[in-house]
Amino acid sequence: MDDMLDYVTRVMKAVETAWFIYASASSEDKRALQLYERAMLTSQALERSLLNPNTPSEVRGWVGLRLRVSPWLKAAHVRT
Repeated sequence: MDDMLDYVTRVMKAVETAWFIYASASSEDKRALQLYERAMLTSQALERSLLNPNTPSEVRGWVGLRLRVSPWLKAAHVRT
C-alpha cells in the first residue's frame, strides 16, 4: 500500500511540475504544450482511478485529496 501511495505522490508532483512549466512558458513553446498535454492525460487517468472499485480506498482518497488541493491542477483548465 505504501508503494502505491508513494507512486501516486510522485506522479502528482510530476503533473504539478509540468503544469508549472507550461504556465511559465510562452504560448509558442511547443515542448511545454506537449508536456502539459501528457500531464493532463495523466491527471485524467488518476481521476478515473477514483471510479475504479478495485482501487484501494486509501489510494482513491489520496488521489482525490491531491486533485482538490493542488493549485496548479485547479488552474490547469483555465489556460486551455
